[in-house]
Amino acid sequence: MRETAPDEVVQGVEAWAAHAASVADQPVAEPDDMAWADAVIMGCGTRYGHITSQLQAFIDTLGPPWQEGKFDDGNPYGVSVVADSGGLDDTAHAALDHLVTRVLRVARILES
Repeated sequence: MRETAPDEVVQGVEAWAAHAASVADQPVAEPDDMAWADAVIMGCGTRYGHITSQLQAFIDTLGPPWQEGKFDDGNPYGVSVVADSGGLDDTAHAALDHLVTRVLRVARILES
């Protein structure tokens, strides 16, 4: 996922800046990747019982391709949530809720 924090914030935290530098040459998921993929597996940490802002921002970009019918094939999906504390079940539920209502074919069927 693309980083959503301003660069000056990232650069102000040594470990965060080091991580950003280590993944700078890695590919970043784009909405069109969801259409051609045979399956989708998303993973994130938990933020007070919700998905990370980076994953949320990515999911928010999926509206236009979904409306164009690019996700009508109903590709399999999965969600993995990792945390040292509670909130895992709430975060997984939040992630699935976003995927079901914005990406999966179920939403398209309910529309008709």
